[in-house]
Amino acid sequence: MENLQEMLAAIRGLPSAEYASERSGLPSAEHASERFDKRALVQLHEMFARSHANVGAEPGVALCMSVAEPSAPSVALRGLRSIRVRDLRVGRTHRGRVLYGTLCVNPFKISGVMTLLEDDHGFAVRVAIYNVAQAASLSCIYPQGAKVAIKEPYFKRALDGSLAVRVENPDNLQRVADFPAEIREPVVAAVDLEEERSKGNECFRKQDWHGAVIHYTNCINAARLEINDAAARNRILLAYSNRAETRLQLGEFERALEDCNEGLGIKPGHIKTLYRKGRALHGLTNYDQACEVLQNALELCPWRPEIEAALHLSKALSAQSRRGKYDISDFLLGRRPPAEVADFVGDLEIKMTKDSRGRGLFATKNINTGELFLVSNAVAVALPDDRAVMSLQFDHRGNINTSSQENLVAAVIDAANKSQKLLPRLYALDDGSAQACASVPAMELFQTDTNCQETKVPVDVNRIRDIIVRNAFGGAVQTYTDRITAAAEKLASNEGFSGLWLLPSFINHSCLPNTTRLDVGNAMFLHASKPIKKGEEISICYFDTLVPFPQREVICQAWGFKCNCKRCRLENFLKPSLRHLHAQFEALHDKALEETNAAKTAGEEFPADLPKSAEFAEVYEKLEQTLAKFRKMKEEEKNWVRASFVSAYWAGIQSNEFFPKTLEDPIPSGDEILQAVVSTVPGDVRTFVMAAKQVEGLKHWVGSEGWAVQYSATQARDACIRVFGNHGEHVIQALISAHAQCAMF
Repeated sequence: MENLQEMLAAIRGLPSAEYASERSGLPSAEHASERFDKRALVQLHEMFARSHANVGAEPGVALCMSVAEPSAPSVALRGLRSIRVRDLRVGRTHRGRVLYGTLCVNPFKISGVMTLLEDDHGFAVRVAIYNVAQAASLSCIYPQGAKVAIKEPYFKRALDGSLAVRVENPDNLQRVADFPAEIREPVVAAVDLEEERSKGNECFRKQDWHGAVIHYTNCINAARLEINDAAARNRILLAYSNRAETRLQLGEFERALEDCNEGLGIKPGHIKTLYRKGRALHGLTNYDQACEVLQNALELCPWRPEIEAALHLSKALSAQSRRGKYDISDFLLGRRPPAEVADFVGDLEIKMTKDSRGRGLFATKNINTGELFLVSNAVAVALPDDRAVMSLQFDHRGNINTSSQENLVAAVIDAANKSQKLLPRLYALDDGSAQACASVPAMELFQTDTNCQETKVPVDVNRIRDIIVRNAFGGAVQTYTDRITAAAEKLASNEGFSGLWLLPSFINHSCLPNTTRLDVGNAMFLHASKPIKKGEEISICYFDTLVPFPQREVICQAWGFKCNCKRCRLENFLKPSLRHLHAQFEALHDKALEETNAAKTAGEEFPADLPKSAEFAEVYEKLEQTLAKFRKMKEEEKNWVRASFVSAYWAGIQSNEFFPKTLEDPIPSGDEILQAVVSTVPGDVRTFVMAAKQVEGLKHWVGSEGWAVQYSATQARDACIRVFGNHGEHVIQALISAHAQCAMF
């Protein structure tokens, strides 16, 4: 179904397009759009909006615009010639032209933001704006009555036959009052300066940041005519300062800094503006400069608690960025949400891999187990509150959910439109081009407090989309079953979100990783899960690797690469010998999982009567019998294979029937299984859960004393450090107690 109204009708039994038009007396969307009939288009828009409100944002419900024309980078308004609605040509991107008009309806969003624009001749056109960040308030960004400019408009026919302007990059649709110099609009002397400032203040109180920017800008432009008047200069100062605050609220730190500098040029010691400049520098991660400005403000006006708090935070983050010392214990123990943290880059370098896989991240000194070597805040994230829409979702083959990917694209574009400092860093990531893969960016580009050369790099939507496809991370790496127990999930990660991180994007995958990733809010913490030697490549798991080789191979293919680690080479060699076990694993895994979950729901105590789990565990018994035939295989290599089938063992130990039939049956002990997984994926949270359970189990049966308890406690402590990094002893013990309550399978 290509028509929007027909899709809505199919989903909720609403009237079709023709029927709706007949009942309302309106022409079809196609006819109304071809005549640029404002009245009819407004009524159709409102009808669509009501239908959408009834349906909700369900997948596939959208103004179907077919395939978008390749997106051109956003260009400056200066030099573009205006074009009227009636002069738009179907199927054309109007290069060098700009469409001015007024938004004449309240917007609504399906896959794109839908609105209407009326030009100064009274003709209207539908506008579909894509890649708009989810967090944005549409009524504030695209309010009815706002004057806008659409740069180089792309005019096309949608699948329902109607005509519309498609805006691929939201930065190509700009509120005119934001850029008075570029559009060369004359300043109207009759503007009441105090009234404009009051309107700006009212918008500010309502948290209508975009509206506040409009009115403060009008005030600044009009006041320039009276620049020699002391009262007018004071109004300009206050307008610059207040506009800086609105831009801080919008996350536009570079523009906020510009406004602060303009205001301080009028009155260098203005306290509020100094305070706001310090916060703008903080937002740009220029922590040392922020400290200088905030210290200056505090000396001019002591006992201002908000300035003291901002200075304290900037000092703390400056220290974090230099020393790499963080206290995240309250977050790990579930006591409070994650606090803001600074980026930290340890002794690392980007260089080409020796086996021609492209670029990678390498250690420039030895790194000990548990040592933190990289903290990176996300460029943009899709948050778990909107998980069904926002998070990068992968199916069992590792394919990325397209709709969620597009929402992340929107969030990254939003961040890029706000920061020229970001774009050179963003464009250093792999976008699939030969040039990107062959170039090695300098590490200084990614250092905090580095004054990157800010060039006017255009925001290229298609290039950003390619970067996200190749570099985006989902939430914390999920297990094969997409389930980590609720307690571990709460403690170990803020699972559910997806996002784009800069330096971590250079880290390659390995099924024998040496690094653990920990998500703390929007920041990614990376520490060594085993000793890393100087010159060794940093590696992580892109997905759950505690599964047999065929499953890993399929997921790697979906990601577009082949893992050539020692473990994969070994299991590829063993593939013919293990083929029957691979098939049984695939057939029994989900059945055993369903049985175990049903037992948990019923409140059964483990071990329980779980025949499917016991049958699944037989796969592990057969694996041991097969491995015994390879007498020349090293024990470490056997452990890699055991780790691939470990979920069969974990399922089996929850069943009453999982016992060797004779003393000679080759069933490894729990400690041997733990060592097998640790030698393969040392930072996997399930190794910690298993170790913690062993400690609590031994304490229950033999008490707190004895060598066995001490040995298990040491194993659990080591596992905690591999998973969560180095922390105080009280934190480690609290984490051990919490994870002992988690389920393995």
